[in-house]
Amino acid sequence: MTSYRTPQDFRFGFIAFSDTDSDPAIENWSRVRTGDLNVLVHPDCDVLKLTGKNFEDVLVLGDIFVAHGEGTLEKNLLEVLHGSYDSLDNLAGNFVLFCSSEGHTRCITDPMGSKPVFYSDFGGVAVASHSLLLAEYLNAERDSEVDEILKSPNFKRRTTTYLPGDVTPYKGIYHLIPNNELVLPEVRTKRYWPRKALEPQSFEDYIDVWSEYFSKYSEFLKGRYQAIVGLTPGVDTRALVASLRANNVGMDYVTWSPMQEVERVKVPELIDYLSPIRHTWLTHLTDADKQGSKAMSQHAADSTGNLKRGSTLAYRLGAVTDKKAVFIKGLGGEILRGSFGKKARPFLPDDPVKLIIRTYAGPSRAIIQGDNYIQFVRDAAIGYCERANFPINESFDHDPGDLLYWEGRMGTYGALGLLEISVGLAVHAGMNSRKLFEVSWGLPDSERLTKELLLRTASQFDYDFSRFEP
Repeated sequence: MTSYRTPQDFRFGFIAFSDTDSDPAIENWSRVRTGDLNVLVHPDCDVLKLTGKNFEDVLVLGDIFVAHGEGTLEKNLLEVLHGSYDSLDNLAGNFVLFCSSEGHTRCITDPMGSKPVFYSDFGGVAVASHSLLLAEYLNAERDSEVDEILKSPNFKRRTTTYLPGDVTPYKGIYHLIPNNELVLPEVRTKRYWPRKALEPQSFEDYIDVWSEYFSKYSEFLKGRYQAIVGLTPGVDTRALVASLRANNVGMDYVTWSPMQEVERVKVPELIDYLSPIRHTWLTHLTDADKQGSKAMSQHAADSTGNLKRGSTLAYRLGAVTDKKAVFIKGLGGEILRGSFGKKARPFLPDDPVKLIIRTYAGPSRAIIQGDNYIQFVRDAAIGYCERANFPINESFDHDPGDLLYWEGRMGTYGALGLLEISVGLAVHAGMNSRKLFEVSWGLPDSERLTKELLLRTASQFDYDFSRFEP
């Protein structure tokens, strides 16, 4: 492989491979070993390795903290190494774990999969943080069928740019879906959540878990990062901002286009309400900025496997502060509220393949006929069900639509959006806790299936802000 030219190439990334594989030898990337794997890591990505007994070890790449319980990070990680998924549920952040013991390595993402893992069905044990990075290493061809789909009128009219299921633009390379681990060297996915039926929860139960998460997340941020958050009138923003402010997290606020004008005009009044704050309008780039952002925009496109056109957002966010910063994107709220759930959308089909097709491609009457778009989506859905071990045990009573939104939308489309931003600075999903998602799913429908859930959440920390109407 080539030596990458700038720090933005696959920033915060990694690639893992075995002793029998060729060595990518990426210049300036650090090298660490776990089990039978060699791992090269981008210099901006934090690395933690703990060693257990009998040559066992757990390798952590990225940002990780204990969000729940009293145990230390080391205690929880070693328990995960020894098979405790309950301890895994205590952890949050933007991370990938490699747990190596007895000749096997388990590759595990954070709850939302915000730091992705890509693997192949032909390249042995090699895994990487970016689909393009793995494709270059394996000399994988770009999937011509995907490229045809990207030109399809059905795809072009989509408002969100992502592929169905777990497929990528590269043939035979897949996105590891959250709540599944990748077992190496078998290259086999194994689902580890859910592990039990949902239990009824009260709002007080939910807010206790929320409060614990944001208390510990805030402590993780302080002294480590300058937090940057997007300021909009949305309910997710209000819950996120109110919770961080209540925990004394200093923040820079940003607002950017695109935003509907009816929402945009409300932002100045929000700024006045929250003042004194540091706020930046990320306006359109000047001619000078366009030249400077061009290279970073290409890095942003590369980070998605060139599935999306390069965004300038990473460049603009990176200019907000000269401190070590993290952009906290307000992802996670729609997982709490059940955007794809049958109770919210009773018209959705029960069959898992049909459910994926319907939520991705829309109703059949809206499909433009004449290309293989639907067949491509159907094939992707069938493969997704197999590789993501979906649907789950029906006795658990989890709504398949809820899982699909979490895993098959936030864990793919959401994660790619974070990768785009990461070329400019570190990035986190703001609400990223398996215990938080689980407790919210146990709420009564009347409390959960509405935007009021996050406004009520925000009101626990700043009542006036939660009800503020610009």
